[in-house]
Order: sequence, then structure tokens, then C-alpha cells
Amino acid sequence: MLDSSKSRDYSGLTGSEVSWDESLNEFNITVHQENVPIDTYWKLVTQQEYNEYKNLGYRTKEDKRGDSIFYYVQIPSTRMRGNSQYQEDKWNV
Repeated sequence: MLDSSKSRDYSGLTGSEVSWDESLNEFNITVHQENVPIDTYWKLVTQQEYNEYKNLGYRTKEDKRGDSIFYYVQIPSTRMRGNSQYQEDKWNV
């Protein structure tokens, strides 16, 4: 069998484990997942919003595609990458 794990980085992937609980006579599925905090994200905004955010000191960028210009602002966030949310002292995976 080929072992590809030495040359791969699986840290961003999720996995599931199925187990049998004899005392309850049922199967359990356990999900293993690495969560990574997302500190910021790029938000698409109008040119007017772009100028307002820029004057407030936010990080901004323009993306020119053909005749169109798209304006982005980097916004603070408290989300987690990995399909997880933390709310009211509970994890929702």
C-alpha cells in the first residue's frame, strides 16, 4: 500500500470516525476537525463605501477587470474556518 501521508499536509481536512457503543447498542459518529480563526475578510463595497473606509484607515484594495473596477475593504471578523461556530458557550460543528 502506498503511504502518501509523508508528502502531504492533511491539517486543513476533516475526518469522521464511526464507533459502536455496546452499552447503548448504537453507532456513534465522531468528527475530527481543525479550526482556524479568521481575523479578517475582504468585503466587496461600493466606491463611496470604499472611500469612507479608506479615510477611516481600513486596509483597502482595488481589482481592475477589463473596464470594471471592484472595491474591497478588509473587515475584522470573529468567525472560524472549518464549518464551526462558537455561540453561547457551545460549539456547533
